[in-house]
Amino acid sequence: MSDRLHRALKGEAIYTIAEIGTNHGASLEQALRLVDACAEAGADAVKFQSWKVAEFQNPVDLAAAGSWTAPSGAYPVLERYELPDAWHAPLLERCRERGVDFLSTPFDVERVGFLVRLGVPAMKISSSDLVYPELLEAAVQAGCPILLSTGMGDLAEVRRAVDLVAGRVPLVLLHCVAGYPPAPEDANLRALPALAAGFGLPVGWSDHFTEDAQALAAVALGAVVIEKHVTLDRAGADPDSPFATTPAELRSLVERMERVRVGLGDGIKRCAPSEANGLIFGRRGIYARRDLAPGETLTRDVLKIVRPCRGEFAAADLSGLLGRTLRTAVPAHHPITRAAVD
Repeated sequence: MSDRLHRALKGEAIYTIAEIGTNHGASLEQALRLVDACAEAGADAVKFQSWKVAEFQNPVDLAAAGSWTAPSGAYPVLERYELPDAWHAPLLERCRERGVDFLSTPFDVERVGFLVRLGVPAMKISSSDLVYPELLEAAVQAGCPILLSTGMGDLAEVRRAVDLVAGRVPLVLLHCVAGYPPAPEDANLRALPALAAGFGLPVGWSDHFTEDAQALAAVALGAVVIEKHVTLDRAGADPDSPFATTPAELRSLVERMERVRVGLGDGIKRCAPSEANGLIFGRRGIYARRDLAPGETLTRDVLKIVRPCRGEFAAADLSGLLGRTLRTAVPAHHPITRAAVD
């Protein structure tokens, strides 16, 4: 586990994953530029996707006539954007040079082993493989932390995956909506605290929205890992570009997520250091409404409760003062003191 991820799991930071997906454009040069841009934007990890298309997608689809003869529309796209084995090492090295973690999602058991040999600090599992026990078991056997997306899954499916993984390696559940992009009303961000409480595990948000309101809300609801697709050009031709964020937008998001995280505090209601002056200047004390002579009885009409709370009696002490007799004079507009009353 990397130090960056370890700090996030302790609640000391947000672990921001810049997901490249297909936005490398089948170009190693573009992929390396994305690493640089995401590192400069403040990402903690830059993530790719590692598949062998023949082990990931069937080459034909079920035709309307009911026979397996129609070419798969997805297959050539996945074939074009397959991350070559030879790219992984230079991408990993560029990530190390830029001080960010290199991650990639494996889509078959062999890819799990390949990534382990490269030395990835965590294994990200796609929502599509939440219900693929063979791949989950291979990831567990790899021995590194698992970041498990739960898009399309229901609670029972998440529970089966958790039962297989939890307690064997560190596990983070990533709430996700596997739409590209999803409808805003489908975000269901309250699932984050529900997953955290239901399974006793750290949670995160794998984000497919073009805006960042959901990511900020996710941090407020307890997410310690945020995954966001990143592109150099949202108008580009790569399949993941239209719902991705730009490096400049990512930088802004990273900064604002940290402000949200810091603002969450520890949940204990107390007077904050920055509001301590309010205990004096924002609260009320008990003062003489007019000049008061020794021997006078304190009644409500001779007292006023106004700011600041400079004296020894605050507004909440009123009932304990009423009916008491003054030992000394108190000038108008001066606070009532303990020495002045019997």
